[in-house]
Amino acid sequence: MAEAAAQATTTKKSVMKQKKLVPLVAGALLAAAGGSAAALDLKPDGIAVHGSIGTNTARMAGVGLIWDWEWEVLRRKAAITGQTEWMINRWQADDFGGGHQGFTQVVLLPTVRFELSQGRSPWFAELGVGVSYLDRHYLTPHRDFGSRWNFYDVIGVGHTFGAQRTHELTLRWVHVSNLGIREPNPGQDFVQVRYARRFCRAPPARAFLRPWSRTSDRCQAASLQTGITRTRRRAGRSQH
Repeated sequence: MAEAAAQATTTKKSVMKQKKLVPLVAGALLAAAGGSAAALDLKPDGIAVHGSIGTNTARMAGVGLIWDWEWEVLRRKAAITGQTEWMINRWQADDFGGGHQGFTQVVLLPTVRFELSQGRSPWFAELGVGVSYLDRHYLTPHRDFGSRWNFYDVIGVGHTFGAQRTHELTLRWVHVSNLGIREPNPGQDFVQVRYARRFCRAPPARAFLRPWSRTSDRCQAASLQTGITRTRRRAGRSQH
């Protein structure tokens, strides 16, 4: 009996210590999360607009924000990098009895990009698999989606242009379906034309996970080259 009472007392003390530790640990985690969030740079690296023509007379148009990834892998013929894009799309499809109906879609799309000639070429290819959500049941005379949640897959080829290569045009094939997770799953395909504009901005003073933007690096390199060219022109004029 005495041993049982002693064991019960020890267990009670242990539980009380654990209860005291819970708020301390939770507070530490919240403080760490708060500090990380304060240091996290959430400014987008670019914006995009796109228009799409789909099968069965479906149409899609949308806008998006772009965040460049901070890693890069160099291969003999390409530089491999990536981006994350958050989009809001508006779909138009045939309605029963004639006319059209609209749907709103939210998309989160990570994309891996292959920039040719280790990034020196303006041409690139991309591959992405994201997740999307429709605001209501997609039901048309041609399609019936079993779920509002669907994957958003893209394969594209594009070209950057402009003095600092901050503009780009991309031709994408887009496929939206739930991969058979919930039937019916007919899917919907689109051919998409996309224009994106990246920002030239200085890196943040404090950055968490995003210490430097590849776009900013490219912009600063282009600005440096422009400055060198102007200096040479001025030197040439002074000699004359």
